[in-house]
Amino acid sequence: MQKTTFLFAFFFSAAIMLHAQEDGLQNSVTKIIPTQTAQYFSVLQLKSDSAPEQVTRPCPPRFAIRLTEKNTVSTDFTLNQKPSAPLFFYVEGCGTAPGATLQATINGKQIYSAKSPFYVIEWNRKTLTLMPEHLNAGKNTVEFKLKNTKKRQAVFISEMTMIDPNGSFAEFAAGGKSPYWTPTVRKNESSVQNGGGKVILRSDTDKGCTLSFFRSHSLPKIAVEPKTSVKFTITASGKGKLAIRLNAYHSYPRHQKNKQKVDQIGWRSGLHQMVYNTPVFDLTPQPKTFTFRIQCNPWTGLIFPAIDLKGKGEAVISDFRMELTREDELAKVQNFELRNLKLNHADGYYRKGEEMVCTAQLFRAGKPALANDGILRCVLKWEGQIVKEYDFPCHGDPVTIRYKAEKPGWLYLGFQVLNTKKEIYQHPGKGLPQAKKKYLSEIGAIWEADQIKTALKRPVDFDAFWKKQKAILAQNPMNVKIRKMDSKTPGIELYGVEVSSPTDRPVTAYLAVPAGAQKKSLPLQIDFLSWTWCDANRDFAIQAAKNGALGMAASWHGFPVGKDRQFYINSCRKFFNPHQDINNRDKWSFRDVYVRVLRALEFAKSRPEWNGKDLIVMGGSLGGAQTIVAAALDPQVSLAIISVPCFAEFNGKASGRKIPIPFTDKKYETPEIFRETAYFDMVHFAQNIKCEVFFCTGFADELCPPSNVFAIYNGLPASTRKIMTTNPRTGHYGTTKNIKGNARLVEFFKQTTVRTYPGATN
Repeated sequence: MQKTTFLFAFFFSAAIMLHAQEDGLQNSVTKIIPTQTAQYFSVLQLKSDSAPEQVTRPCPPRFAIRLTEKNTVSTDFTLNQKPSAPLFFYVEGCGTAPGATLQATINGKQIYSAKSPFYVIEWNRKTLTLMPEHLNAGKNTVEFKLKNTKKRQAVFISEMTMIDPNGSFAEFAAGGKSPYWTPTVRKNESSVQNGGGKVILRSDTDKGCTLSFFRSHSLPKIAVEPKTSVKFTITASGKGKLAIRLNAYHSYPRHQKNKQKVDQIGWRSGLHQMVYNTPVFDLTPQPKTFTFRIQCNPWTGLIFPAIDLKGKGEAVISDFRMELTREDELAKVQNFELRNLKLNHADGYYRKGEEMVCTAQLFRAGKPALANDGILRCVLKWEGQIVKEYDFPCHGDPVTIRYKAEKPGWLYLGFQVLNTKKEIYQHPGKGLPQAKKKYLSEIGAIWEADQIKTALKRPVDFDAFWKKQKAILAQNPMNVKIRKMDSKTPGIELYGVEVSSPTDRPVTAYLAVPAGAQKKSLPLQIDFLSWTWCDANRDFAIQAAKNGALGMAASWHGFPVGKDRQFYINSCRKFFNPHQDINNRDKWSFRDVYVRVLRALEFAKSRPEWNGKDLIVMGGSLGGAQTIVAAALDPQVSLAIISVPCFAEFNGKASGRKIPIPFTDKKYETPEIFRETAYFDMVHFAQNIKCEVFFCTGFADELCPPSNVFAIYNGLPASTRKIMTTNPRTGHYGTTKNIKGNARLVEFFKQTTVRTYPGATN
């Protein structure tokens, strides 16, 4: 992997890709001595042959130097020694030259040449990386020039700042005072001590303590561009657990429909902070170096890291450093592709004792990968637990993986590419979600699928519990607020709906109705939202109405429809906790989600347009779980289309399987919690489903594993008409399609006579 690192300005959003392994980096410190000041982080004096002029629009009033093709902007700084790690150079400004080329040089060597990142829309930021080979011990000069400008085009640069986060940490660790590292401690419970080249974090409580970098808003944060990979390396020892946290300021592009021009859009007013964490790692008595990588994607902006001591313990940190790399630069180096990935049973189904044979071939730049290209690793997981890792040095030939199972269960195969140092490459992830960038490709297999059954016992009062919830619902009047919205579709009336519920929040949904629909003339189709922090799917409701149904798209969170994405992110983060009262079946947050499903059904069936007989429910992931609840608890449901459902076998270990979300921490794996959450487990709803049902699952789904899904499917009554769609190559995150269920939906509407209206589709 190239060691070249890049930092850039612009938007933010993120998904994480991480890996941890030993690294032998040595601690080295290069002190920056700016020309005008002795601070590490300093605005450097600008020099130009044009006089400074005040910029009044569109940014806040401030002085900046005007840069055109006729002049240059430069600044000097000195280093007491040649550095061994990159330094960052942070620039602020705006401009009127989005089509011009901005060039930057360090000591006469070009380090940047691209379209100007500074636009007239709003004040922008740019960070460049100064590589050790470009720098001198002593004086260094950075220059900016503008090329290919049109008449009167210019950029205005107001600040240039040197940033050396590793040097700052070393200075702080040595006992120096630094406003850039900010400890977060609790009085008499935790402490942060620094001196002698080390920082010691101590905590006597479960609350732990934190060391944050770039906490002050008055100081520059690191600006990153889309597709930036952030690598953290930390050397630490002690007793306890640590994690690296990336705090990032998030801004969506102004024009969502014009994402291909996202690089020409400035910051949206008001930045929003989001937080991403590495896995927690255990410290050891001897110092050990851990490396983590976090992948930022489409709208990344300003970032700064923090080190968290999780709970009680003591962490001795002797080194901490960051490295940033553009993903497209990595892609130029990697350019890997896994071809000819296949199983000896194409459908991925096997019987007990049968051997699975998987073959694959690694290519690089269109040619079979050779020894100097790296290592192909196959990670095998049986029911979510790693059982084997095969490392294949590349010789230009296909590789073969074999596995035989003597019992029902699920096998996952994930393929990674390692360099010669056995560091895992991060990949663009064709067909894979952002959260799985350490995998180049994946596939899965399942043994004795029809024999996979849950070992969990259904609570004897399961039905009584849900009968009680229905009774509570019946005692609370259904107050409805409805407002008309613009469907932007001829012949379709769209409404935003809010229905009161005896839960923490009301039912919220979109309702779409064909214009002029008669009473009792329409089938009813309801979509339940997956566990995403976003609005309900208005397009689903509208499409259902275009097909001739009364269409409803319900949220799971109960926040009003029609808001922007950031509203749901902020609201869900603030008001929803999946573990709230998880040890109490009457108060758990997901009890409220399930009760809202019942209230949503009650409201939808009260609409005069419903024909009283055709009720279709559908959804994926958490939406799939809500669909199961609807089909199990409402006998009027006639068709259920359930995709990759979650919440199956909360106590999965009892069945020899993976424990699913939301059990992300072992502290929730207690007999008391498993007893209380059993009333919300999909495997216990299964035997109540009598309607026609279509399931789907992918054998590469690690979030809602296929064996858990089959445990639900095989628990359905024998009299229930059920059909399963599977794919050995797909996983979660929308990659697995309910092909047979979707075909059944099309068949239903072809067989159903509906009123024709403007805008209807065949």
